[in-house]
Formats: sequence, structure tokens, C-alpha cells
Amino acid sequence: MGSKKPSASKNTQKKPGFRARLRERGSEIAELGRTAVHQPREVPQKVGGLVGKSFRKMYVARGGGFYACGFVITFVLLEAQTLAEDLFSSSSISDFIGEQLLQWIFRFALDSLVNTIQALIWPVHVISWIPPVGVLIFAAGYVVFGRYIKEPLGVWLFGEQAMEEAADETLD
Repeated sequence: MGSKKPSASKNTQKKPGFRARLRERGSEIAELGRTAVHQPREVPQKVGGLVGKSFRKMYVARGGGFYACGFVITFVLLEAQTLAEDLFSSSSISDFIGEQLLQWIFRFALDSLVNTIQALIWPVHVISWIPPVGVLIFAAGYVVFGRYIKEPLGVWLFGEQAMEEAADETLD
């Protein structure tokens, strides 16, 4: 008798590979470009959808709770800070666009990796911000998030139907 591997549950899906994720991102960017050319007024809505999708993925990947929310907020703030620094250090918009297109793969990707690491340790930053008060701020944030923010945030990110389904699964 040979030993069998346990079968994966029906709800478990294999994570797409790196190439598949790159293709998906490429097609999203191409679609955004087509929208910008043919329907420029629709661009903000498309960008909002892509940003929301990214927020959802980051939030779910980090567990979907207080820590995940802190990670997403920290990451977005660090990325905005990095982008603003790049923009303000350029002598003109055309230089900025040229630099970003040429150096994005190396410099911006490396900065994003650093920002990801910084975002992963966001609780340390909060606690060490004002040492005795930082712990209280962190604890208060945890309580406030659980009582007042988690449910509305979940509805905003996933919609009411998805939140009701998640609640039903928890009750089972």
C-alpha cells in the first residue's frame, strides 16, 4: 500500500505563476491605455478599479484584519512618498516620465521592495513613534478597528454580498 497525498479542498485554488501575473498586469495596463485613447473620461473609474483590486489583494494576503489594514495604509503612504520624491527631484515632467520609464524596473522596483519591508513592520513604527504612548495607540487602534472599521472596510472592499457570505461561513 502506497501513501496517498491528501486531496486539496474544492475551495483551494492554485496561485497563478509569475508569468501569468505579469500577463494579467500587462493586459490591465493595455486596457487602461485603450480606455485613455478611446474614452478618456472613463480613466479615473478604471484606475480606481485597479487600485481597489490591488488593495483587496494586499488586504487578503495579509490576513484581512488590523495588521493587513495597517500594512496597506503604510505601503500606500510609502509608495506615494517615493513617487512624490521622484517627481520633485526631476527637473521637468518630461524628465520625470523619461526617468520613470527607463529606471522603473530597477530603482522603483527596489524602492517598492524596501517599502514592502517597511510596511511589513508597521507595528514597530507605531509602537516606537512615542515609546510609552505608541503601545497605547497601537492597542487602541486594534480595538477601534475591530469594533468600528473592519465591517465597513470589508463592505467597501468586497461588497455587502461577499461580507454576508463570509459571515455565514463563520457561523457554520
